[in-house]
Amino acid sequence: MWLVAKRSLIAHLPRYGLAIAGVALALSFVCATNVIAATVDHSTELTFGESHERIDLVVQGRFGSSSSLQGALGQQRSTVDASLVDDLEGVAGVRAVEGVVQEPVTILRSDGSSVGSSAFPPTFAMSWPTVDELNGWSLVAGSPPRDTADVVLDSRTAERAGATVGDGIVIVGADGVSHDFEVVGIAAFGESGSFSAAYVALVAPTAAQELFLRPGEFSWIAVVAEPGTDRGDVRESVAEAAKSRGKVIAGEAFAWRARSTVGEYLDLLRRFLLSFAYLALLVGVYTAFNTFSILYTQRRREIALLRAIGATRRQVLGFVLIEATAIGLIAAGLGVGGGMIVASAARSELVSRGYIAPGVDLQVTASTLIAVVLLGAMVTVLAAVGPARRASRTAPIESLRESANVTVTDAKARVAFGVAAAAWSAYQVTMALQATGDESLSRAIGGLASALIAMALLAPLYWRVAAAAVGGMLARGGGEAGRLAVANSVRNPVRTGRVGASLIVGVALVSMFSVMISSIAGATRTRVAGTLPAGLVVTSTAGSQGAVPDDVEHELTNLSGVASVDGFRFTGGELNNVAIRGVGLDLTALVDLLALRVVDGSLDDLDADAVVVEADAAAQHGWHVGSEVRGEFIQSGYVNMEIGAIVDGTAPFGSATGTAIPNVFMAKPTFDAQVQPSAQADSIVFVRIATSASTAEEHEAVDDVVGEYPLLRVDTLDGFAQHQAEAADAFLDVVTTLLLMAVVIALLGVANTLVLALHERISEIGMLRAVGMQRREVAAMILYEAVTIGAVGAGIGAVAGIGFGWVLTTVTAGATPMSVVIPWTRLALIVVGAIAGSSIVSAIPALRASRLNVLLAVAAD
Repeated sequence: MWLVAKRSLIAHLPRYGLAIAGVALALSFVCATNVIAATVDHSTELTFGESHERIDLVVQGRFGSSSSLQGALGQQRSTVDASLVDDLEGVAGVRAVEGVVQEPVTILRSDGSSVGSSAFPPTFAMSWPTVDELNGWSLVAGSPPRDTADVVLDSRTAERAGATVGDGIVIVGADGVSHDFEVVGIAAFGESGSFSAAYVALVAPTAAQELFLRPGEFSWIAVVAEPGTDRGDVRESVAEAAKSRGKVIAGEAFAWRARSTVGEYLDLLRRFLLSFAYLALLVGVYTAFNTFSILYTQRRREIALLRAIGATRRQVLGFVLIEATAIGLIAAGLGVGGGMIVASAARSELVSRGYIAPGVDLQVTASTLIAVVLLGAMVTVLAAVGPARRASRTAPIESLRESANVTVTDAKARVAFGVAAAAWSAYQVTMALQATGDESLSRAIGGLASALIAMALLAPLYWRVAAAAVGGMLARGGGEAGRLAVANSVRNPVRTGRVGASLIVGVALVSMFSVMISSIAGATRTRVAGTLPAGLVVTSTAGSQGAVPDDVEHELTNLSGVASVDGFRFTGGELNNVAIRGVGLDLTALVDLLALRVVDGSLDDLDADAVVVEADAAAQHGWHVGSEVRGEFIQSGYVNMEIGAIVDGTAPFGSATGTAIPNVFMAKPTFDAQVQPSAQADSIVFVRIATSASTAEEHEAVDDVVGEYPLLRVDTLDGFAQHQAEAADAFLDVVTTLLLMAVVIALLGVANTLVLALHERISEIGMLRAVGMQRREVAAMILYEAVTIGAVGAGIGAVAGIGFGWVLTTVTAGATPMSVVIPWTRLALIVVGAIAGSSIVSAIPALRASRLNVLLAVAAD
């Protein structure tokens, strides 16, 4: 069987080409994702290990989160009093102590754009270490910072900013205030050159406190123990000295916590990418399955001859699976090669963006390569099992006949499984629409997955009708070539249905995400534009790290045509162990600006510890006016608070889905007492224009005030709503791009089916040419057939995707009303693109068909 399989593979390898390409594309996606993930993980481990390897103990704020990405990097904890540094220096066993300022900032290039992003890698302002034992920085050029206006940039930041020693640079603090600095040095940290993968600006310690934190406070304190001392004893002594002023943890734990949390964040991205890679692989496997089904049907006489000369069913099955394994290994080899090319290109981009340290090479492990190879062989063998079993079960005498390529038994089994999948899908979706929370979403996803399976299995049943309906339009305009194309597309609905099903799946998923995310973006726009009166909105382009300085609000208040200026600031926290979004504001704005209704209590003369909650949250958690609740916040830790009032209505903050975190409103002094200094600034400022003023003139006046601050932006209400929805739109673009891989592989399946079908239609095409059909008409016939497959597959996929999108939108909205938004333009482009792609991939089979020698084609068997 080995010899038979070898000769068979060599003889038929070209006909497997497109199927191999589809599987290889998906495997390259899988390979590249795992290699890049391993590289980023190694870089993160190296940089975080180096960043804290000199530190034995860390004294950090007692309250706050370390489980989030920001918290792991020290940005969501309470501060530490600077007086503790002096106290710790006298502790037995302590060799060195230094307070560290490490706060989020935005570093600007000369053109006003920011060096980093608001997410990852982060951007820090840090105090320059003055204790040799704790200084891992080495100056590449220049000198350390000494004056308030001096700054040392890490080498990667300097490169991205285009800054050298002697240049001026602007750094914007978390409070939105800009500070001018002179670059006096460029430094690198450790062997990797990077401190915690961040962009870093190092300034003099006193300047770091005054400009980016608060005088007399540190973000955390680093401690080095005397050599030879017992670390446990030193830790106990330091904890005793710190008492209630700080929390003591080991330096290794501090580094591990940051590294592991960042690793979890990056692992989430890896799994996100892999989910799309495996989806593309599924489509590739389906294409391979269709290829095996067609080829083993066309090779019936070859298999019959093997059976006639004594080959058993087991031997036939064995040689087919050997052939499939070899094809899988070839696809895996190509996938590994393609994956390494993609990973190499991605590494260069990620190094430039700071996700990977410059000195870290691609981490290619044997386990990754073996896994990809085994995955390629396994999925290809799985795709071949069904066709191989059918081939092995066929009696020699039956294989010599020109019979249908699917037995009645196979058809019945397929329909039975398809109907069962459809019924299960209907049940799951029905239950999802009635359930709530995670159960609702999990049932919906399970139901939609079953629906895709049902559509694939039942494709032969509806394909003939759909292809005839769509092809009828082509037949009317395409002449005889169009009519023949329609006949060809419905002649074998099992074959064309299979290839069309992969296209249906790809287009359905793209359409589903388009509907769901467009609905969320639309709800965001409606929520913002529908709850605020006409006016202007001032925000920072630095995202979560940006704020509007108090000076800006004061200047805006003094403009003659401005009726009111209201700022809003935000933080995370808990109220009686319920996650909340704390909102700091002037409480009169709840009614005057946000148009919320007070349904219980009063906003007048609230106590300093009183908060205002939303009616829905109050009803859900049993909160009433006068209820004592325990809050938990970053700076204050646990604090007793009182429900002072309950309001009803829709606030333009937070998620548009039913899982939205409830808003808890506080007066700004109450809010500021609960949060770290970097959060004590407004993120959004709403400017209401007086009715007697000109909106255009006041817009210009507001622009003049804001124009002095490089990170601030002024929007109309519609513009602000659009910016709020941009994150959803950007996510949709990313998802669409990733899903296009599955669509491309499905289009390769269309081309593959046409090429393989051409082999058995050579005699038919020869007869058509013999009776007068021109070469261009033969090519047009193949083109029309491809367009029919593309139009039916994309059309059904788009319709199914709209339905799937409606289900997911309804489920994620929960009790919050959300209109389903269908992005008709985007869906039209998807369908047109699929049809155009089908016509493009039909070029090669169309050209081959038109160039067939008439006499040889007619004589073909």
